[in-house]
Amino acid sequence: MRLDLRRYLTLLGAPLMLVLGFAFSGALRADDAGEHWVAAWATSVQPPNLRTVGSAATGFEGRSLRMILRPPVGGERLRLRICNSYGKFALLLDDVRIAPRASGPDIRPESAQVVTFRGQRSIRIAAGASVLSDPVPLAPRAGEDLAVDLHLPLSSGPPTWHAEANRTSYISERGNYVGVPHWDGARPVLSWFFICGLDVAAPRSVRAVVLLGDSVTDGARSSIDSAADWPSVLARRLAEAGRKDIAVINAGISGNRLRYGGGVGANALSRFDRDVLAVPGVSTVILLEGGNDIGTAPPLMQPTIGAAAIIDAYRELIRRAHAAGLRIIAGTLTATGGSGYGTPAKQAERQIVNAWLHQLAGRPGGFDAVIDFDAVLRDPAQPDRLRPAFDSGDHLHPNDAGYRAMAGAVDLGLL
Repeated sequence: MRLDLRRYLTLLGAPLMLVLGFAFSGALRADDAGEHWVAAWATSVQPPNLRTVGSAATGFEGRSLRMILRPPVGGERLRLRICNSYGKFALLLDDVRIAPRASGPDIRPESAQVVTFRGQRSIRIAAGASVLSDPVPLAPRAGEDLAVDLHLPLSSGPPTWHAEANRTSYISERGNYVGVPHWDGARPVLSWFFICGLDVAAPRSVRAVVLLGDSVTDGARSSIDSAADWPSVLARRLAEAGRKDIAVINAGISGNRLRYGGGVGANALSRFDRDVLAVPGVSTVILLEGGNDIGTAPPLMQPTIGAAAIIDAYRELIRRAHAAGLRIIAGTLTATGGSGYGTPAKQAERQIVNAWLHQLAGRPGGFDAVIDFDAVLRDPAQPDRLRPAFDSGDHLHPNDAGYRAMAGAVDLGLL
């Protein structure tokens, strides 16, 4: 006799369904109607860091969160992905809504849409799990700010988050403020908590390009609330060129490393499946990572790895991307002279990596293409340093002008 899994779980009871349901999330996706779902926005989550998460270190008991997102493409309706990937306790949400933002912490009156999960307004997400919402009848416009509201009646413990959002979201005073148009006393915060993806139902021509990287992709030291990171600038270039069929997904994590431990978040090799291959509608990945592996400097005193190990990791990611039918493009590692990453030995390792990228670009065993960010950003008079006009001041990260130059270096035809 054939076992009906859903009916069996239902008979066992709702509590067990909440625990086991996530193990079968791939089979129970909310696209049974055959719609084409594509990621319109996503972020790479990371474990809580109790030194930097501040007052959120113990969770948000009895508070509401309003996180501001800006999907670069629109759709007919949407669904949310909420992650408790690094939680030590179950995450209980009893009210989730989404609305177009008006300004600051405010949303348009009467615009908030209730978000449900398997038909229920509340959801308990097990530690280490994530959940996909039911489709929401809200048609987001490309480039429109959306506010995602969560109410947490109980403490979640230290939260799964993305630390450097470079845009302002909000934490309420105690109470359920979900869907309330104006938040008095809202506390600004420059991070996203628990929210990890927003998909839209869109024409089948729409696809996603994932930018996998470290702080340079994350947009470190760019102007807050300006969408000045190079992924956001690239998304605007595509929109201005009439390419509304491509969503640019920023999968950067500041401090992230290509391989081994010691960096921030799971390294690129271990998060590739989650942050690239599992992204709905992904067709291409642009990789810019390895600088932290070479350059990690005191006071962290973490071990560095050489060019050979980085190239081996590149080969592994090329193999995995091609096996999944994706194109994979690399960016050259940018100049670090004048920073703690810029010693002669470390610069030599960086140059070996960049030479390999150029040598095998478009050839068997190499990336499908290479974007020469190094050439765009380096100072012609001192090639181991960033151009002064592109330097944020730490001699490691670009400023807003540098990020614009990076986005301008991308041949849109590659995407």
